[in-house]
Amino acid sequence: MARAALTAATVMAMATPAMAHPNLKDYVDGHTHEVRLPMFHPIIEAQIETEMAREARREWHHWDRRYDRRMKRLARQREANAVPAVPVSPSTDVVEIIYSVFGAYGSQAVAVATCESSLLTYAVNGEYVNIFQMGYEERQIYGWHVAGSPAIVAARAAFRYFVASGRDWSPWSCKP
Repeated sequence: MARAALTAATVMAMATPAMAHPNLKDYVDGHTHEVRLPMFHPIIEAQIETEMAREARREWHHWDRRYDRRMKRLARQREANAVPAVPVSPSTDVVEIIYSVFGAYGSQAVAVATCESSLLTYAVNGEYVNIFQMGYEERQIYGWHVAGSPAIVAARAAFRYFVASGRDWSPWSCKP
């Protein structure tokens, strides 16, 4: 709440010694007098402070709720796009990798990857590379890999793309 600015004479008339500010002086009649700052009645002052505190709490709770909602939404998105961690040894078979990443959709994923690249990690068809033949933009969004990258990297990127597309195979030209 804004306080009205008053002239020094008005302030002097209203002021009491308890309201004096030690750093403010006014020169009147050749003498230096303390200038009293305007104050509200103590009860009104307490009400103003209480209302200001309430408003600050409301503001804080508003932003706190927004932050919590955003964190929960991000957690749901991460959970939906989560790729199961699979320990991979260099000799792991491509089919086993696909099954471990796609889970229940493993057989469909193997059929798509077989049709797209014959399960070859070095397969290239223009901008489309690796076992799932993902294009440049899709690899940027869902997980970067190139021809010859480990099959696990390509499978995880393809799984993210698969989930983002609604768990159907519409982005791929080969269907299970």
